[in-house]
Amino acid sequence: MRSFRTRAVCVALFMLAGCATVPSYRDDAVSTAEIARHIKCELREAAWAGPSNDWLHTWNAALVLSLEVFHNGEVGADTAVVFPVRQAGTFIPNLTGGISGQATRTERISFNESLAALHRDPSLRCEGRDTERYGRLGGRLGIADLFERAGRTRKVANLTGLTQLDYNLDFIIKSNAGLEPRFIVVPIGNDKSIGGGLKLAGSNSDTQTLKLTLVPPAQGPTARGLATGPRGAGPPIAPMDEDRLERSKSRNLLESIDDKLRRQNLGN
Repeated sequence: MRSFRTRAVCVALFMLAGCATVPSYRDDAVSTAEIARHIKCELREAAWAGPSNDWLHTWNAALVLSLEVFHNGEVGADTAVVFPVRQAGTFIPNLTGGISGQATRTERISFNESLAALHRDPSLRCEGRDTERYGRLGGRLGIADLFERAGRTRKVANLTGLTQLDYNLDFIIKSNAGLEPRFIVVPIGNDKSIGGGLKLAGSNSDTQTLKLTLVPPAQGPTARGLATGPRGAGPPIAPMDEDRLERSKSRNLLESIDDKLRRQNLGN
């Protein structure tokens, strides 16, 4: 009977270790579609905030939006049964078991916008956005402040040959929790005892990234003509400007990677 109870306790501990599962993905309070709309609305509002930003009205913007959620969960158990042996000795077999799981979800959206077309886009509805409720990429992004500082620098330093303007945002939120209950000694017979514990742990990492690249047109606005885009919103991005925008966006992405490596002391 005592031997049966010992085996039953050990089996129960191992069954607890087998209860770990991969955490499920939980959608944020603000959706990806709302984030993309909010970024476009704030970009439009910032570019047309005042006459001091007139120099931006013919520029084009490339945007890369990344949302990544990483979950990790772990359950483990250990137990030790103390068996007395002759000559005042003890025999302690340690039994351990555990399981862990992880899940990663990544969304990446890349799109280009003509600021002139964005200004006249009738399908972009910016009313009713709750920028105070949502944080990170759903809240205020500081694009207007970027344009104000860039315009002031352009004027004070006489930067007549400004060729590119980059703005990168990274929001990283990490959380973790754990529980490790233990029982030290539980008698299971006249001379035998058992001890053990259970470990429950989990972590979560939520990353939201925005990379914004702006470049002026290769040709003046009069040379581009008065053609409208498929939405009738304004002049589309010319093929030559599209190519320059893609190359500028790639340069920004590569420089962002280099900056990250330098912060981690992996660069030169």
